[in-house]
Amino acid sequence: MNILLLHTKYREPGGEDRVFDHERALLLEQGEQVSVVLESNRDDVNTRRPVWLKHSLWSRPVATRIGEIIRRDRPDVAHIHNTFFRLSPVVYHTLGTAGIPIVQTLHNYRWICPAGTLYRDGGGCEECIGKKVPFPAVVHACYRNSLVASAGLVAIVGAHNILNTLLTHVDLFISPSHFLRARYIEAGFPADRIVVKPHAVPNPGGMRGQCEGPALFVGRLSEEKGVRILFSAWRQMHDIPLLVAGDGPLRGFAGKMIRDYGMRNVRLLGQQTPAEMVSLIKSCSMLVAPSAVPESFGLAIIEAFSAGVPVICAGHGAAVELVKDGHSGLHCHPRDPADLAAKVRLLFRDQAERLRLGKNGYQQFLEHYSLESNYRKLTAVYATARNNRNEREDRTPA
Repeated sequence: MNILLLHTKYREPGGEDRVFDHERALLLEQGEQVSVVLESNRDDVNTRRPVWLKHSLWSRPVATRIGEIIRRDRPDVAHIHNTFFRLSPVVYHTLGTAGIPIVQTLHNYRWICPAGTLYRDGGGCEECIGKKVPFPAVVHACYRNSLVASAGLVAIVGAHNILNTLLTHVDLFISPSHFLRARYIEAGFPADRIVVKPHAVPNPGGMRGQCEGPALFVGRLSEEKGVRILFSAWRQMHDIPLLVAGDGPLRGFAGKMIRDYGMRNVRLLGQQTPAEMVSLIKSCSMLVAPSAVPESFGLAIIEAFSAGVPVICAGHGAAVELVKDGHSGLHCHPRDPADLAAKVRLLFRDQAERLRLGKNGYQQFLEHYSLESNYRKLTAVYATARNNRNEREDRTPA
């Protein structure tokens, strides 16, 4: 199969970028022919001077580039990950009008919540769900706490919602979780065009043995990832070591908490390479994922499962689908540091329970989140998208 992959990398590398890299490598390893259109927002998003708007609404250079690839390679299917901002929604029109079947992975809530998180001012927010023009995001400055940047993003989302760009051209949407799928259906996306296919990660070499290492947090150091909740919980646990892998806007807060409360058992490791991350996960006793928002997936969770590491997660969003409470990990009450601390203490003291939960998590990984199972699911999605495109063309009047 000839597959065209399209993605805009984020300023700060994260889970979506890793999913794109994993799937591209997987398709190549399986012998598929792959073309790639890859852009980056690294040096381009400025909240004070939104020069990125000139190409984010409709990028003619991107349309020209994709047109050349279509004429040269004639892809059987196009798989889009992230268009914000460098690629722009012009990709849908260019591919769709050329008759190329389109698959879109819905990595987050961006098309129904400009913040992308369903989170605002310390709590959940769904004000924009179902609105063609999500104007509340401007009122609350939801994107990067900037009125200007929020207005620019709302202009992009609103314009293409009104034009029906996605629903006109996308043949099949991938949602990594049932939770995310339900939010998009609630916002008006067609249920029969959204399939659930979870993300996948490489197998790091099989399940590790018993481990007495520290607890581990992996993720962006931000409000939505539950960093304040994490540190509030660890103020009560000077006897349990914690490693914090990642970087972000709350790194200063984390460092201050460590100094002010004498948290010598907590280490900030900063951003880690993929190889370093694998080593960290294998050496920890548990992964802690206290997200303050109902996340659309949890890549760190299935990375923990791939090594047989149990997970303690906030009991909301897609994490509830991934972590089976009492089977492959434990749920704690969302945004409740005391309950998080209680669950960590419980699991840290019970070696046999950690091993049992870790084994169950590893079995979940093999059955649902391995690259081998993902390849079968991904190619089935591509086949369905091609069938959908053919059916739509057959119904189009001559």
